Amino acid sequence: MRASIYIVFSFFLSNTASGQTHFHLPDSLNLSAIRISHNKFINNVFQDALNAARQNPDDAIGFINGKAEKPYRKFEGKIIRNITIIPLNFDRNFKDTAKTDQSFWAVVGKKLHTVTKNSVVKNDLFFKLGDKVNAYQMADNERWLRSREYIQDARIVLKKVPHSKDSVDIVVYTKDEISIAGGLDIGGPQRSKLNVYESNFGGLAQRLDFMTLFDAKREGPWGFQGAYKKTNLFHSFCDLTITAGNIGVNGATNEEELSYRFLFEKSLHSPYDLFAGALSLSKNESINFYQLPESKFYKYNYVSCDAWLGYNFNHCQIKETEGKLRNRHFGSVRYFNRTFNELPFQTGNRYDPFYNNTTGILGQITFFNQEFYKTHYIYGFGTTEDVPIGLNTSLVAGWTKQLELARPYAGLNVSKYLVTEDGEFCRLFAKGGTYFHNGNMEDAGIMVGVMAYSRIYRPGKVKIRQLISLNAAAVFSPVTSTPLRINNSLGLRGFMSDSIFGDRRISLQSETVFYLKGKIFGFSFAPFPFADVSLLRDYNRNNYNLFAGLGGGMRARNEHLIFRTIELRAYYYPVAPVGYNDFKVVLSSNLNFRYQSSYINAPDLIDFNRD
Repeated sequence: MRASIYIVFSFFLSNTASGQTHFHLPDSLNLSAIRISHNKFINNVFQDALNAARQNPDDAIGFINGKAEKPYRKFEGKIIRNITIIPLNFDRNFKDTAKTDQSFWAVVGKKLHTVTKNSVVKNDLFFKLGDKVNAYQMADNERWLRSREYIQDARIVLKKVPHSKDSVDIVVYTKDEISIAGGLDIGGPQRSKLNVYESNFGGLAQRLDFMTLFDAKREGPWGFQGAYKKTNLFHSFCDLTITAGNIGVNGATNEEELSYRFLFEKSLHSPYDLFAGALSLSKNESINFYQLPESKFYKYNYVSCDAWLGYNFNHCQIKETEGKLRNRHFGSVRYFNRTFNELPFQTGNRYDPFYNNTTGILGQITFFNQEFYKTHYIYGFGTTEDVPIGLNTSLVAGWTKQLELARPYAGLNVSKYLVTEDGEFCRLFAKGGTYFHNGNMEDAGIMVGVMAYSRIYRPGKVKIRQLISLNAAAVFSPVTSTPLRINNSLGLRGFMSDSIFGDRRISLQSETVFYLKGKIFGFSFAPFPFADVSLLRDYNRNNYNLFAGLGGGMRARNEHLIFRTIELRAYYYPVAPVGYNDFKVVLSSNLNFRYQSSYINAPDLIDFNRD
């Protein structure tokens, strides 16, 4: 039996009263402005919206389980006269802002939490005074605000202007999460790790991370790592991240590294945006902190550069059609290079997915026709979630060089997102890729799958949602590629062994989540049972081996805390390799249960061990 314990805490540093930003068109446009008190304004707007929502479920505040742009369609084409920004503290509730949470976490946190600055929210808006209302743009903007790490939820509310047929007032509400949190990982009296981070320092959308490790067995028992991130620099929707430390663990090697990284990135935050891309530079060196024998320690150091840039070909057409054109084409190109200045002697000159000098150039065309559906109780505990609807297809082609092996590459990735009137969701996906060498296909593979979420069932006071996932994959003519494994989200969840691999895989997963009513110390709870089954054919191609995992657990979430979801999960493997532990319990924190809804990604090689 194996148990991992992660103790999470949250604390707070500063105190700033929440405020209101109100700006309006100049009088020369013959449009008046509305100015009323902060609290009265909030309560009146929400009360009006809630009353309207009871009569008309399409209004923005009460709207759920429908296409995100629907509440804004009736305002299409009207002129934006006023924009008011109101960042709410985390103790308020969109359903009734007159009420405040009086729990321990809320009372303490409210006195110390720094509310997101109005200027930060303003920088994240896609529209300005005098613009015409575009229903799709409003929906995209509201979704973008919800995607911010320090914002729990957001609403953009449009109100008719009395005695005006062509103007609207807009109120933008955001609800914060407590942005300062951390974790303490205790591995015994001689080892512990402390992590503290502030994701919205000063309410200015900047993140500070600090981690320290103490291990008596380590040469130099103390280790450190720090990071700084600033989002949306100068209203450019660009993010900057700088990281440095000597306790980062390389996921490909499990070695502790001395590492430095610079990352500058710009996402395609909306279909109206023109460019997206990123530049990542890093320097990494493995350090033998635990004085392992030379034969067991993999000594290496390398530098890497990874850059990509993409262009939205339909940018002008989308503006001309005011968002009604839903088909988009996005072209991008990527260059990546990893050069080792020192290689571990154990690897020799063989092909290895990590310990090889690698360079490549990839181009990609992405076609997407995506809208979004607003719902809840998929990953979250009742907060608004945005699920994509439509088609997303990417065709990638390029050239890579690993050691002295240079080959062209081509791949295809297709996802189709569906939703029913009852609130059931389904994702169908297929992807494949191959290298070409001497007239033959090498490192080829294909995978197909389906992931489906049931509608919400409501027996009594409990809400239930069912997840079913099925996928099948095959690889052919392996040369340098990683074989199919089951120690990932496409196989057996929680399975850790990397010595089980093959060239054919079929997996079925099931999970039922029960969202319980009521809270304990501000925490909501959701128990769940699950079952995973995988068939894996070994490289000898003699037979398929069956592997299975069963278990259950409990998720807990305090909506006021930024460390998101805590999960206790018990795993039992009735069919597992000889010598593998058949039972273990894992307690994890800071799990980010958000539905992946990005429009595009950087050009990449198809990975059959990753969803």
